[in-house]
Amino acid sequence: MIEYPSDTLLDDLREQEQPLSGEDRMAEAGRKVMLRQLIQLIQNQPGVVAGEDANAVHDMRVATRRIRSTLRLLEGYYKSRVVRAYQHELRGIARALGAVRDHDVLLEHLQAYKGTLKSDDLQQSALDALIEQIEQERAVARYHLLRLLEKNRYNRFIADFAAFVCTPESGARKRDDSSVRPIQIRHALPPLIYEHLATVRAYDSVLAEAADDQLHALRIEFKRLRYASKLFDDVLGSQIKDFHKELANFQDHLGRMQDIVTAASAINALLPELPAEVEA
Repeated sequence: MIEYPSDTLLDDLREQEQPLSGEDRMAEAGRKVMLRQLIQLIQNQPGVVAGEDANAVHDMRVATRRIRSTLRLLEGYYKSRVVRAYQHELRGIARALGAVRDHDVLLEHLQAYKGTLKSDDLQQSALDALIEQIEQERAVARYHLLRLLEKNRYNRFIADFAAFVCTPESGARKRDDSSVRPIQIRHALPPLIYEHLATVRAYDSVLAEAADDQLHALRIEFKRLRYASKLFDDVLGSQIKDFHKELANFQDHLGRMQDIVTAASAINALLPELPAEVEA
């Protein structure tokens, strides 16, 4: 039986939410950002377990990704062993959620395509067999996800990570107060964003003839740029919303292209398993 994080824990986390300030040290700013995402992760767990809303899996996966992204962005401000330990746990959760989500997306596209076919279309039987096979694979992925969520290790991680994001200076690198370094948001965030923007713009030289794996890599860089700015949008002013909207458009378009690549790969892998009469 899956034990959810207690309502008391969720209430306590919500009470400790605070807005970002340009004066915040980066380690403490990251803590505030990750607290918000931990709340989102916990809130969506009951929906994931119920299995009635695919958006719960998506939202829980996004929260996990954003926590991982924050740890990666700000890893220089925390102790390496702390970041490695949390990234390891989050990676396992993200993989389990991703396995279910990838099947959800594929099934959504196949069902939409099926809706365009006539009931007597010869493709219907082949498509039905393919959908059934993918649904079976999704059931296996969901089983493994639920097994992960019911383990004591997962609940210990949630409790430990909650303590980390709610305890100032926990896991942070020691500072040499005698030196002057850019450790506040107002000093360190601008070059961080520009660094990610530069990485995205570097794809200009290959975009015209980019291979699928390069386009997928570009999508990841757009996502990292978007996260780097969106996670800290409290201090970036109202105009940042337009920037986020444009980044989301690029990311979504590249995402749809990658969905096609992923779907084609998954379908090709399943074809040998389909009955011969269906393939014919």
